[in-house]
Amino acid sequence: MRRRNSVFIAVILIALDILFSRFLSVYTPGNVDRFSLQFIPNAFSGFLFGPIIGALLLVAGEILGAFIDSPGLAADPLFALSAAIKGLIYGWMFHNKEITTKRIFLSFLLVTALVDIGLSSVWLIVGRRLMWQSVLFPILLTKSAFVIVQTVLFSMIARPLSNRLR
Repeated sequence: MRRRNSVFIAVILIALDILFSRFLSVYTPGNVDRFSLQFIPNAFSGFLFGPIIGALLLVAGEILGAFIDSPGLAADPLFALSAAIKGLIYGWMFHNKEITTKRIFLSFLLVTALVDIGLSSVWLIVGRRLMWQSVLFPILLTKSAFVIVQTVLFSMIARPLSNRLR
């Protein structure tokens, strides 16, 4: 990709990240977790730009999204760290690699287990002083089921586009 095209695509991916996560998402009861299509631009960030730039794009989306639409909360550096780790995982799993259903499933499983269920639960428990039972169980159930949905949707989008976007 040429530099100008790369910058344009990076900005579009950040904008989609913010749009999907902040404005087109559905919260679970208790506002502990949310469902969104945010994983699509996040995974494409790593797919197109690699782990380092992908991590930076996800951090930018997290910080800008918190400033644009955050219900009474400031930008949290711990969630920015989670976003960076997601970008690293997506970049390591997808950049310059063949896009297979197995690779897609493993990447979403890693992100879900390590970041969404693991780190984000800790950030909510420690940072917001929530009881671990009220955080871990709802996130564990919803995120575990959502891995299959993410795999199917991203497979339907990424596999046909993978040769065209490189």
